[in-house]
Amino acid sequence: MTDLVESATTLLFNAKTRLGDAHRKSTEAFSDEALKLPDRVAAMGYSIMATILEAVDEPSAALTSCRMCIERLHSLPAAEGCFAVELKKGLRGRFSKDERREIISAVCRLNRVIYDVMITSYGFGNKDVLIRHPQDVALHRG
Repeated sequence: MTDLVESATTLLFNAKTRLGDAHRKSTEAFSDEALKLPDRVAAMGYSIMATILEAVDEPSAALTSCRMCIERLHSLPAAEGCFAVELKKGLRGRFSKDERREIISAVCRLNRVIYDVMITSYGFGNKDVLIRHPQDVALHRG
């Protein structure tokens, strides 16, 4: 029985180490401005997933880090541009429509993942853990 416990402990330690490495590397990839936007969004997705899995035994511990990740993603000018072009429906909206919608969809899925972790951790109605865009936070402060 002791060998089984030691084996499980070693496997868990190795898994957490690999998740930490994945988180670090995906954060580095997200910060690489030479990458195309879909690749940067995917990198942030891996970072968020690694963050959540690292804290699988206590999901609420991952929320602060996830919030920072999603705020970094929201503040990317290229990501903001995708939403702006899609919402304005101007002439630019006719070009690269499929790629832009795929990016918007990926960003929305990541927001949903974090929302689901938040609801699992805190339940509905807790205004202290809402994920807001940095501009919204500035407006609420006054």
